[in-house]
Amino acid sequence: MSSKITDEQIHNAVFRSAEALVRNINGMSKKTRLYDDLGMDSLDVTEFTMMIEEALDIRLPDDFIGDEDTLGDVVLRIQAMVQREAEQEQVKAT
Repeated sequence: MSSKITDEQIHNAVFRSAEALVRNINGMSKKTRLYDDLGMDSLDVTEFTMMIEEALDIRLPDDFIGDEDTLGDVVLRIQAMVQREAEQEQVKAT
């Protein structure tokens, strides 16, 4: 995983991946729920996760996305994960 992933890159990867899977999206926001608002099913969520992994060159756990998650939840969770990784890399470098 690259420790140089920016918040903007994370946001763009999440929203572009959602847009690629779901058609007729109006007003997608951080509060948009994957299952309820976008109508994703478990197969869509798996593909969504894989698209994010590819876009950011990261690996997400299999249970990374839950039934009630919003796009904002996904962005925040990836940001936290990337931050932890960066901190771990800093510790190893010292």
